[in-house]
Amino acid sequence: MTVYIALLRGINVGGNRKVPMPALKSMFESLGFQGVLTYINSGNVIFESDSDDGGEALEERIEREIEKVFGFPVDVMIRTAAELRGAIDANPFAAEGSPEELHLHVGFMKKAGLAADKLAKLDARVNENEGYRLSNREVFAAFRAGLRDSKLAEQLGKLGVPLTLRNWNTTTKLAELAEAKLP
Repeated sequence: MTVYIALLRGINVGGNRKVPMPALKSMFESLGFQGVLTYINSGNVIFESDSDDGGEALEERIEREIEKVFGFPVDVMIRTAAELRGAIDANPFAAEGSPEELHLHVGFMKKAGLAADKLAKLDARVNENEGYRLSNREVFAAFRAGLRDSKLAEQLGKLGVPLTLRNWNTTTKLAELAEAKLP
């Protein structure tokens, strides 16, 4: 059995694209996944599967079912418990301050890499209060002055690739919950 974390993009934000967590949990269970657990209302689902499908196939399967059940498309990014722990351990901002001081967030992308023009747009937003580092399928972003008026955060939403952002506390809590399911 493999433990996975599904990160849904853009649900339950500002009263739009509402997905009740009990209904989402039931939907995952109807797909045959086991040990399904949701965490907070932003679309984080921890589940177990013995499927031979890889993360990309699981993403597509879950996305199809969400659209069927809830009536709108949602991008889903999948990580195994080991992949999520690896991302956390690879935090490229670790030497620059605590996650709290940095207001550290992690952007989870479907695929690794960004086009040069997209990286240039991110680079143009880097300043003494905001920065990012690309690591595999994650974009780590520090918002020292907060996320609210961030030009970098605004640009992260315009990369042209499916990406969902989670703060550091949520990211580490998801890893903790997923690892608790490991044998």
